Amino acid sequence: MPRSVSRPYDFDAYMTGQTAIYEHAFSDTSTFIDNARTNWKRRMKYEERQPAYTAVHFNLMVGGMRLWSDPTYPAHYADEPDAWEGFSTGAHVIVSDSGVLVEAACDLFEMKTRRPIEGDAVYIDYLETFRQHGSNGVFPAQDWQDALHIALSDPDIAGFSWGAEEQPYQNHYMTKPIISYGFSTVITAIKPYLSAISRSDWAPFWRIETTAEFSDGWRRP
Repeated sequence: MPRSVSRPYDFDAYMTGQTAIYEHAFSDTSTFIDNARTNWKRRMKYEERQPAYTAVHFNLMVGGMRLWSDPTYPAHYADEPDAWEGFSTGAHVIVSDSGVLVEAACDLFEMKTRRPIEGDAVYIDYLETFRQHGSNGVFPAQDWQDALHIALSDPDIAGFSWGAEEQPYQNHYMTKPIISYGFSTVITAIKPYLSAISRSDWAPFWRIETTAEFSDGWRRP
């Protein structure tokens, strides 16, 4: 199943998505929409690809397990002991509306050996550093029930918030405040992933997927 499907070069699709998000989140969207339009023009100033393209991104799997798309691990630099290294994994295709494959790319991984996680020195070192570093999208747990319990008791580990109350909002582009509508955080999935614990070692972790549900019932895609 695709991780995401988008129309990355389609201005109308982009503005439709931006408008939907801001209309449900704020009482006045004019400033956000103007900024979105300006940002699009800046990002696409030199883009030559056509609007009629669809991009599909996939998670990779090794040994029947998904690979986390943005793994990070302790770098262990002598001069920067708190530094972490990271990279991205995945596969994607870009297809035109006429069915032509415009672009395809895939990172390649091979599982060479397996070893028990219990008592593993690399894993133990990773966990000790992880507790100081905080969430990087995935976190350790025994199973999905344990992952849910950890996330509910310490949302920072899972990388999500409980939501927000309705309140006034104003940024430097605005001449007067507007209302930022409140929302609740809804858990939509609990999934296992393999993520890096060193440059060449991976271990199982869990990901709590969430979305924001606003007072009118609309959920952020």
